[in-house]
Amino acid sequence: MRWSICACILLINSTLSFSQELANSEREYLENPFAYEGIYLKKQDFDSIPKWIIQNKNRIKYLYFKKTKVKSWSNLSQLDSLVSFRCNDCDIIDFPTEICKMPSLKQIEIARCDMKEIPECVCELPLVEEFLFWDTQVYRMPICINWMDNLKLLDLQGVMINKDEYFNLLSAHEDIKLNLSTPCDCQFDRD
Repeated sequence: MRWSICACILLINSTLSFSQELANSEREYLENPFAYEGIYLKKQDFDSIPKWIIQNKNRIKYLYFKKTKVKSWSNLSQLDSLVSFRCNDCDIIDFPTEICKMPSLKQIEIARCDMKEIPECVCELPLVEEFLFWDTQVYRMPICINWMDNLKLLDLQGVMINKDEYFNLLSAHEDIKLNLSTPCDCQFDRD
């Protein structure tokens, strides 16, 4: 993804400002905020995906939340043109299953959170090329990802995986690039 085509919106303390990197784009953005294909939201709390994003759902292909809390993801699937969903340092414990209703997605990144499980419904996303779940508490990946034709990258760096699970992942995903941390001498009560 090229963030040069994205509006970088930093919503901090309810004021709108622009990142240093996109300062030159400020004038352009103010003239036509939805000429951009991506939105980057940082440090904000929402009840759900903001209405102004949903209203421009056909234009937005890239959505990136950082240090943002969203109480309900129920309207996320309305973003049917979304290609990349990224959420870092957000308060996510349960995988937002609304993502599974977004067949245009090619990249899903949910990182630096306490999410523990990836549901099987992710296998219903035919175009996904990258699953990035680094620095999470994920301990279970659905077996059906073995048969996802377009999957090219599975990133579980920083995820504690014991040696058995580590070697199972390596052998089951021979055609997929895996980013894994060194296995640990650990056992977890996962149920």
